[in-house]
Amino acid sequence: KRLPCAIFGAVRSAVSVPTAIISGIRGYPQFSALSTSDKLDDKIQYPYFGRTDVAEGGQAISVLNLYIKWGVKRVAVVHVDDDFGNSFITGFRRVAELYAPDMTIKSFELPYNPSPEQIEETVQLLKKTQFRYINARISSSANEPLLKKAYEEGIAGNGLYNWILDSGKVTIHNAVALRGSPRHQYFNGIIDTGINRGSAEGGTAGFKALEKGLKSLLDDSRDLEYVKSFLPPPFQESFGAAEGFLEGPMSGSSHAAPIYDAVIAAGLAACNVTSTKGLPATESELSGQDLFATFAQMGFDGVTGRVDFDPITGSRSPSSAIYHLLNYVEDEERSNKTHVVFKEEVPAFMIDGEWRENAPITFNDGTSEVISDLFPVDVNTNYLSPGMRAGGLVMCVLVLLQALGFSAWTLKLARMSGPASRVVKASQPLFLYIICAGAFIMGSSIIPLSVDSGTCGESGARCDAACASFPWLLCLGFTAIFSALFTKTHRINIIMAAANSFKRVQVTPKDVAKPMLAMMGANILVLGLWAGLDPLRYKTQVVQLDPFERELETYGFCTSEKPLPYLLTLAFINVGSLAYAVYEAYRARHMSTEFAESEYIFKAMIGILLVCFVGIPVIIIARDTPQAYFYVFSSLIFLVASLVLDLIFIPKIFAAKKRLSKKESETSTIRLSKASLNLSSTGQQSTESSGVKIINQPKAAAELQEENKNLHIQQEQLRNEIEELKEKLRERDPPCEEARTLPSNARSEESQGVHEGVVTMSEIDQFKDEDCELGKKTEAATASFHSLK
Repeated sequence: KRLPCAIFGAVRSAVSVPTAIISGIRGYPQFSALSTSDKLDDKIQYPYFGRTDVAEGGQAISVLNLYIKWGVKRVAVVHVDDDFGNSFITGFRRVAELYAPDMTIKSFELPYNPSPEQIEETVQLLKKTQFRYINARISSSANEPLLKKAYEEGIAGNGLYNWILDSGKVTIHNAVALRGSPRHQYFNGIIDTGINRGSAEGGTAGFKALEKGLKSLLDDSRDLEYVKSFLPPPFQESFGAAEGFLEGPMSGSSHAAPIYDAVIAAGLAACNVTSTKGLPATESELSGQDLFATFAQMGFDGVTGRVDFDPITGSRSPSSAIYHLLNYVEDEERSNKTHVVFKEEVPAFMIDGEWRENAPITFNDGTSEVISDLFPVDVNTNYLSPGMRAGGLVMCVLVLLQALGFSAWTLKLARMSGPASRVVKASQPLFLYIICAGAFIMGSSIIPLSVDSGTCGESGARCDAACASFPWLLCLGFTAIFSALFTKTHRINIIMAAANSFKRVQVTPKDVAKPMLAMMGANILVLGLWAGLDPLRYKTQVVQLDPFERELETYGFCTSEKPLPYLLTLAFINVGSLAYAVYEAYRARHMSTEFAESEYIFKAMIGILLVCFVGIPVIIIARDTPQAYFYVFSSLIFLVASLVLDLIFIPKIFAAKKRLSKKESETSTIRLSKASLNLSSTGQQSTESSGVKIINQPKAAAELQEENKNLHIQQEQLRNEIEELKEKLRERDPPCEEARTLPSNARSEESQGVHEGVVTMSEIDQFKDEDCELGKKTEAATASFHSLK
C-alpha cells in the first residue's frame, strides 16, 4: 500500500494545530486551505505546515483597511476563544497600532459552541460599548443565535448597527425568512469580508473553470463515483445527495476553491521536487522536508487568483491574495410578498492594499451611506433660547424707548414758554439729555450681550466684535448717567455750603463738566488699553465629555488672557463714582428744591446700589450658566437705566401737568425780609432758566418757625390794644366813625386840642396801619412755614 506524501486540512485552526504537531514529528507536510491561526507560522512547533490561505494576522489588514476607508475609529470584536479567533484579534490589534493608532478596539470572547447564557452576556457587553460597528469571528453555528439575541437587545437589525462576519462562516446565502421577521431584519445588509475564494464576481478565470468542471461531474455518474471513492466511508453516502447539488452558482464563501488550490500546490511541488532531483515519480522517494521547502518557494495562478507563499512560514503571502466584501441582500427575483430570499453580492475587492467598489454596498438600514461609529450626541451648547433672547431684547427696547421718549419730552418743554417749561428749565435740559443718552447707550449693551455662537454661526469674528463692544457700551452709558447725577448733587451742595455762610458763589458749566469729563476719560483710557493690549474674544468652554471624550455640554463666553486687572480698575472707577454720588445725594437729602429733585436723585442712587448689591454677586455665580447670566445681567441693566429715568422724569412730568392745569400766580414763592433766601444755582441773577431755586434749608426753617411764633405774640398784643382803643373811641362824642368824617380843618383843630388821655384820629389810623402790616407779616410767615412743612 502506498504511503501518503502529504496531509490536507483541516478547516478549523483548533484541529490543524494538534495535527500539524503530529505530522511534523512524523515528517509529513500538512497543507490547509482554511486554517488561519497565526500560531501555525511557528516553524519550531509546526515545521512542515503550509496553507493556501492567509494567516489571520494578514487577513486583519483587509478588515482594518475597510474600517479606515469608512472612517471608523471604534470597533467591537467578538471572537471565538480558540487559535483562530485569538489569532485574528491579536493580528487586528497589531496592524491597528501600525496603520490606525487612534482606533479603539474592544474584544470579547465566546466559546465555539456557546450557551444561550454566554451569548446573552456577550451581547450585553457589546451593547455597553455603544459602538455601532461589530465584527464577529465566531463559529458558523453561533452566528444566527448571536444575531438573534443582538436583535432582541436592539443592536442588530434596526439600521443603527453594521455587522461584519467572517468569510467562510456565513450561512446566509439562499437563506429564507418571513418578510418583516427578526431574521429578515438582522440578515439584511450583513457584510462578510475575507480572501476572495474565486467567486465569479472576482473575475478569476480559474474559478469559472473549476465551477464548470465540478458541474461536469453530473454528466457522467462514473466520475461522481470516482470522486466518492477518495472520501472516508462516512461521507461517501451523503456526497451528492443534497437537492440541487452542483446545480446553482458556486458561492464565493465556498471551501472548494481554496482546497483545490492547496491540492494543486502540493501536486506542483511534488512535480518540481522530482524534476529538480531527477528522481523517478514515486512517492516513496519524496521527503517531507523537500516537499515543504519546494511548496514554500512556489507561485502560481490558481482558482483564487495569484498564489504566492512566504518562503519561511509556508503561508500564503497577504499581498498575493484578493480580498472581497460579500454583501447579503434580498433577492428580489426569488422573494415574494411573504418571504425573503437572500443572495450574495460582491460589491468591493481589496487589491494591492486598496478597497475598490464596483457597486454600492447595502448596509442594514437599506442605504449605502456609511454611518458614524458612535451615536450622535445631543450637545447642550447652552445657547440662549429664543424666548430668553427675546425677553432680553424687549428689556433693551423698553430702555431705548424710555430714553428717546423722555428726551423728546425734554426737548418739547425746553422750547415752550410758560409755567410748564419751568419744570425742565429749572433742572437744566443739558443734564437731562446726558442722562437719557447714558441710559440709551447702557440699554444698547444688551444687544451684544445677547450674541453667542447660536446667532453668529461659524463666524467667530462677529462674536468677537460683540464681546469687544459690550464693555464700551455698558461702562460709558453707566458713566454718563452717574456723572450727570453726581454733578447735579455736587453742584447743589456747593451752593448750599455757600448759603450757610451767606456768601454768593458762582458755579460755571466748566466747573460742573470737570468731574464728568474726568470719569468719562478714565473709563475710555482703561477700555482703550484693554482693547489694544488684551482684547476680548469669544471662547467656547467644554463643561462635560462623554466616555469617548466627545463634547456633551459647552457654553460660550467673552474673555481675554488677563481680564482681571481691567475689570477691577473699571469697577473701582464706576462703583467708586456711584458710591461718591450716593454720598453727595445723602448730603443733599434734606434740601428742598423745586420739584424735590434731590430727593428723587437720592432714591434712584440708593435703589441702584441695592440692585447692584444683589445683582452683581448673582452675575458672578451664574457666570457658567449662560441662560441665567444673560437674564440677570439684562435685568440689572434694565433696572438701573429704568430706575434712573423713571425717578428723574416721571415726577417732572406730573409737575408739568399740574402747572398746565392750574394758573400760576405771579410769584410762586414768598420772599421774607430776613429769613427767606433767594440764591441762584449759578450765582447769576435768578431767572426762570437759571436752574433750581432753593427756597429753604434746615437753618432757615428753624428761623422762620421762631419768627412766626414771635409775630403771633405781637399780633395778639396789637389786637388787644386795638380793642382798647376802639372802646375808648366809642365813649367819645361824636363817635369814632363820625370823627373820621369831620372836615380836615376840624380834625386839625381837634388835633391841636389833644390833651392827656385823649386819642386823636391820626393815632387810631396809625394803630390800624400797624395792625394791617402785622397781619400781612403774620400771613407771610404762616405761608412760608406751611411751605417749608
